[in-house]
Amino acid sequence: MSVEVVLVSALIVAFAAFGQTVAGFGFSLLAVPPLGLVIDPKEAVAVATVLLVANSALLAWGERRHIDRGAVRLLLLGALPGLPVGLALLAAMPVVALRFALASAILAAVAILGSGVQLSGSRASVEFGAGFATGVLTTSLSANGPPTVLVLQARGLAPHAFRPTTSAVLGLTSAVGVALFGFAGRLTDEVLGVTVVAIPAMILGWSIGLRVRGHVAPVAFRRLILGLLVLAALATMVAALS
Repeated sequence: MSVEVVLVSALIVAFAAFGQTVAGFGFSLLAVPPLGLVIDPKEAVAVATVLLVANSALLAWGERRHIDRGAVRLLLLGALPGLPVGLALLAAMPVVALRFALASAILAAVAILGSGVQLSGSRASVEFGAGFATGVLTTSLSANGPPTVLVLQARGLAPHAFRPTTSAVLGLTSAVGVALFGFAGRLTDEVLGVTVVAIPAMILGWSIGLRVRGHVAPVAFRRLILGLLVLAALATMVAALS
C-alpha cells in the first residue's frame, strides 16, 4: 500500500466522518465512492463497513440514554436475513456493475433524503422490511442509511433520540456485516491496512464535526452534503465507463 493511497484514504474517511457528525447522515455514502477510486471497489465496501461500526459507536455513545431500543431490535431483526443476501450480491457483481449500482443507490438516497419525504406511520412490517433493505445494502454497497432514516422519521423521534438510534441500528448491522466479511475472506490485508490507517482520521473528522456542528446552519450543510453525494455518484459512473 503506497503512501499516496494511505494519505488519500485518510482524507476521504476524515471528511466522511466530519460530514456524518455535522449533517447526521452520509458516512458510507461519502466514503465508498472515492475510496473505490483509490482501492478496489469491493474492498472499499468492506473498509467503509468496518469503519461505520466505529463511527456509529462514537455517535451513539454520547446520547445512548435516548436510544429507542424497540426500534433498534425490530430493524436489526429485519437486517439479519438481509446481510447474507447483500454479501452474495457483492460476490456476484463485477466491478463495473458494482460501481453503477453504487452510483444509482447514492442518487436514490439523495432523492429520498433531499425531498424530505416521510412515511405516514410506523408499523412493525414496514420496519422489518426497512431492516431487511438495510442489511442487504450494508454488505453489498455499504449504502445502508436511507431505509433506516425513513422509518425512524416515521416514528417521530426527536433529534436527540433520532441520531443515536440511527447510529445504533447502522453500527450493529455493520458489526454483523463485518463478521460475515471475515467468514467470506473479504477482510484482506489491503482492507485491514486501509482501515487501520483510517481510524485516526475518522476520529479526527468526528471530533472536528462535534465542534463545528453547533456553528453551522444544518439546512445549508445538509444541502452541501447532498451536492457532494451527487458529485460522488457521477464520479463513480465516470470510473465505471472509463
